Amino acid sequence: MMACPSSKTSLVQANLHHSETASAQLRKWLEVQRTAIALIQEPWVGAGKIKGLNNLKGKLFYSSEHDKPRACIYTTKDICAQPLTDFCSRDMYAVAIQYTQESRLVVASVYMPEEDTPPPHDLSRLVNFCERTGLEVVIGTDSNAHHPLWGMEKPNERGKVDIST
Repeated sequence: MMACPSSKTSLVQANLHHSETASAQLRKWLEVQRTAIALIQEPWVGAGKIKGLNNLKGKLFYSSEHDKPRACIYTTKDICAQPLTDFCSRDMYAVAIQYTQESRLVVASVYMPEEDTPPPHDLSRLVNFCERTGLEVVIGTDSNAHHPLWGMEKPNERGKVDIST
């Protein structure tokens, strides 16, 4: 029987920067989590498959229609998650998680390429869908907003924010 996520469910957002080492660190963390959800951007990919997170006891969700998916979600085996296929692509993956008999939560992992205008159309569609259907949504994203506060030398257009207020 699958458990519902609870207040003891761990949730992490991680941009792995296509790194084997970062994937190994996330894998190490996931191996000790009883109930967890990982919203991942830029996973380590080889031969069209996400590497480093296979053979865990949970479920890895990503679009296998693309050679290099840039967004995926991992859930431990005790979480009942169903893909929302209308909201799954190379750069976004969304799943509905049953957390009570009557309630579902949508979680999404989103990669926003720097050259595209935010927010992505698919993300806007997902948010509108959740608003229309009354579903709560959690989004983990790499928005590619650069700012010195986040370790970048200089801000890009997405990272230009006024922090004086």
